[in-house]
Order: sequence, then structure tokens, then C-alpha cells
Amino acid sequence: MVKRDIPVEPRVLEERAAPPQVRLYDDLEFAVSGALKKLLPQQAEIIRMVVDEKLTFEQIGEHYGIDRKSAWGRYSRAKESLKKELLKNETIKELMSDG
Repeated sequence: MVKRDIPVEPRVLEERAAPPQVRLYDDLEFAVSGALKKLLPQQAEIIRMVVDEKLTFEQIGEHYGIDRKSAWGRYSRAKESLKKELLKNETIKELMSDG
């Protein structure tokens, strides 16, 4: 099979550009994924347990061998760490600003 470069007119590319809300969603997804990678592994895991797996703090506590209140405290600290990482992203900083 021979690969051929087919010229595409610029206006065709412009017509196929993703809508702004799709690009924004992609930017946010990329930012959250990157921020989670910068957290301590346990912090990222706890956030995923709550958000993705919908586990209760009691269930998380059982997983780590701690009580429900301690599990909530770890989640709270993990959220703060995630928030600090996310606010380093310009798109998110702009969305969170009052102006």
C-alpha cells in the first residue's frame, strides 16, 4: 500500500475543529489527570475511591485499617493537595477566578 499525502485546504480543517466546550473538557481532564499523578499515591487512590468507586469513608477506613473519621481526614487533605495542584493550571485558574 502506498501512502499518499492528500492536501487539505485550511478551511476544511477549521470546519472540523472541536467545539470550545469539547476542548475545555479535554483540557480539564488532562489537568486533573496530571494533578492526580503529582499527589502522594495514597492520596490519589483515596480520591479515586470516593469519586470513581463511590466508596464510603467507612469502606475506605476498612481498606486502610483506620476509622471512618480518619479516612475522611485523609480524603480532606487529599482534596486540598489536589486543589493546590489544579490551581497551577492556567485554564483552571481562569475558571476559578471571580472575574
